[in-house]
Amino acid sequence: MTWGRRALAALCLVALFATFGFMCQRVAERGRFVRAYSTYGAGADGTRALFLLAERMGGRPTRWSDDLARLPESGGMLVALGSCESGMARELSRFEASELNAWILRGGVLVVAGARHYLPDGLGVRFEPEADCDPTWRVGPRDANAEGETAPVPVPVPASGTLVDADVETVWATPAAPPLQGLEAIPFQHPGRLVIDVGASATALLTLPDAPTMPDSQVVRVAAVAVARGRGRVIALASGSLFQNKAIATTEGGPVFARLMRAYAPGGPVLFDEYHLGVGERRSFVRYLRQRGATAFLFPIVFAVLVALWRGGTRFGAVRVADQ
Repeated sequence: MTWGRRALAALCLVALFATFGFMCQRVAERGRFVRAYSTYGAGADGTRALFLLAERMGGRPTRWSDDLARLPESGGMLVALGSCESGMARELSRFEASELNAWILRGGVLVVAGARHYLPDGLGVRFEPEADCDPTWRVGPRDANAEGETAPVPVPVPASGTLVDADVETVWATPAAPPLQGLEAIPFQHPGRLVIDVGASATALLTLPDAPTMPDSQVVRVAAVAVARGRGRVIALASGSLFQNKAIATTEGGPVFARLMRAYAPGGPVLFDEYHLGVGERRSFVRYLRQRGATAFLFPIVFAVLVALWRGGTRFGAVRVADQ
């Protein structure tokens, strides 16, 4: 074997092991655990009750376990639930963001509750960046003491008999417009701050005091908003805690979801995104490269390998005739 062929074989072997190691590392990061806000979770922090509610209402709920390039053409409602602590197991690729925007324009409804890094740019609303919120996926809650974070300031609770976690920062949102108008105050735990793009056709559905320690303040900020895009909607809520199992039966979380579903996607289907937020099927390596924008680099590499193999198989002399 010539030196060139040995070098080519060694390079291919190194590339094979590197690719294998990269894929194993990605699968290890994603994990296969049931996280908080997962519709598979029947515990206090899960959202299985919300899934069953959508099923009871005839929404034909489905746990979405694939990327967003395969969203149904008939529209429906895509639901992404999360928090500052949960992060994302898989970030939306550029390809998926484009497909999601096109799906909304065709009539799809996107509901994002508390998932800080789910909303791509250009949808009319986004979450304001927070210093302690990163997209790193976590199964359990963040250890606040280990990171030197201060305990949240206790917030006065209205006398409504609603049960919430006493040790978690809670603020109370007020319905501001249909279809949520008429509901009682809704508790939000660790809400983010929504930023509405200039010129967006937005309707504020819920508002909350801008200063959590001053519930009677007249200065409010948007806690839930519906942004019209084409034939569809983008609905963003500052927190997803109202949809957890521990809150569905004791707060207005169930009626909020029921009203949103009846107003914007009465016929379903309701798709709960488990793929990007913790549970889902593996992507193929080729699809992963395409969604990362590596297709333009893949073809030249394949072409170079084919040329190298072709040149490596070229004869360096005339055909030898066997002796009689």
